[in-house]
Amino acid sequence: MKLREFLLEAKKQSTVTLTRGEQELLDDVLKVCELANTEAGKYMSKYKDKKDILYRGEHTTFTNFDVETVRKDRRPKDSSKNWHDLYNMMLSSFDDNPGWRNSSLFVTRDESEAAEYGDGVIVIPIGEYKILSSKMVKDMYNSFEMETFATADDIMRGAKVRTSGKSLPKKDIDTLFKLIQNSDCFDEYLKILNFHCSNILEKIGVKKKANIKIVDKYVLRDILVRLLLSGFHVYGKSSVINSDVLNRLDVSVLVNNYLFEQFGIMNELDKIEVKKPLDIDAVVYDLKDTLKYAKSINFAESLKDLAIEWSKCLARLAYDLDDNIPRHQSEIMLKCDTYIAMRMKSLDRFNDIRESNGKRTFIPESKLSEYFMKIVKQNPNSIQQIIDIIMK
Repeated sequence: MKLREFLLEAKKQSTVTLTRGEQELLDDVLKVCELANTEAGKYMSKYKDKKDILYRGEHTTFTNFDVETVRKDRRPKDSSKNWHDLYNMMLSSFDDNPGWRNSSLFVTRDESEAAEYGDGVIVIPIGEYKILSSKMVKDMYNSFEMETFATADDIMRGAKVRTSGKSLPKKDIDTLFKLIQNSDCFDEYLKILNFHCSNILEKIGVKKKANIKIVDKYVLRDILVRLLLSGFHVYGKSSVINSDVLNRLDVSVLVNNYLFEQFGIMNELDKIEVKKPLDIDAVVYDLKDTLKYAKSINFAESLKDLAIEWSKCLARLAYDLDDNIPRHQSEIMLKCDTYIAMRMKSLDRFNDIRESNGKRTFIPESKLSEYFMKIVKQNPNSIQQIIDIIMK
């Protein structure tokens, strides 16, 4: 290098003044650049723009960045163990992993969502990684545990799931319908309905057996959704109580529909001599004998089995396993062993460096993560190179 050029370069470097904190930040950014482009090469080769940035909320103890190990024994904060086990069961066919919810890192493409769970950090997976996510299910806890009926009904009628705005194709919905209709649980449920109605008819003196056949598609959907809803709740309980199962299924409402609309019980009662006033509602809501019958055919366990089988089928239809960053805003489960975590708050110092050295144009907070990843992607090998990028 010529002497004049050398002196100019030296003068250029001397004009950049850094505080101790800014110097530490740039040291850490340099370390991240080195790690990202050696240890996290697979992810960096996939990274194209800000849509590929992953975030998460953490209770951080480090200043700028850290290399962290993914826990393999994660426990649910909000869900019960039973619901947590059901979620794991749903996803177990992916990569033969029985513990996706136990051993994954939960990340998002939404920086503001990550900040709701702690200090917002940028996540860069090290080494091999896989991503499991769904366009239909934004959040398992909110969808299945908090809004079970609404979610089940949305799925079974092909509506757009409210939390993500996507719906399953009709062929997939038909697959889920057929799975329930062809199950032992559905056969047993029809037996329970017919037993309950026949018992009512016998008590009031109508000499006919009930013969409930589900024809109307809306009634069928309602019954299937009730089955599904109850199956989830049965699985979510530590002990199965038949009375709880039948109450959740709302057997009496469906029986009422059959007795009064399809069977026409009032017309039948007109044909027989009633010796004393009948309280039809009291008879309809009396589940004592029906509970014994449901228990005798082990209905609650069949319902639990159906919930498992159906949920695994739904997961295969609704979730994708890939190493590309999904473009939707749903829950993302990242499977890796270690990752680089860079604090979003630290990146504010880029503006401090620019301001203290005469650059008055600030980088908007919404673009800081993209700005940081640009530096990482360029892979500088000195602090001066990082400063040159910042000061442009």
